[in-house]
Amino acid sequence: MLLEAVALVAGAVWAVVELVTGRATATGAGLAVFALAVAAVLVGAGRALRRGSRRARGPVLTWQLLQAATALTLLGIDGAPAALPWGAAVALALAVGVAAAVLSPPALRHTLDGGGREG
Repeated sequence: MLLEAVALVAGAVWAVVELVTGRATATGAGLAVFALAVAAVLVGAGRALRRGSRRARGPVLTWQLLQAATALTLLGIDGAPAALPWGAAVALALAVGVAAAVLSPPALRHTLDGGGREG
């Protein structure tokens, strides 16, 4: 999840640079804000999962589903730049890997007992 958050922050920075240099429209600013918000949620959810919170699984899994759906859509684009299918495949693999990790038996046990802590 941290890798995903870093990628989202990098995408937000790229969008702002494109906006400032005049190569993008104001839509880039909206995408940058969205990317930063999702990155913050992923970092917060990751920290909560480490503490043993069960409720943090929902936002993490929701993002993984959205990321996988987007990656599958990008894989189907004809005439795409050469790097796009590779990036989409990496995003898909990352989404599947994170979802599997969050739903793995050790992770479920960790969140069911609250990470070994009360509260």
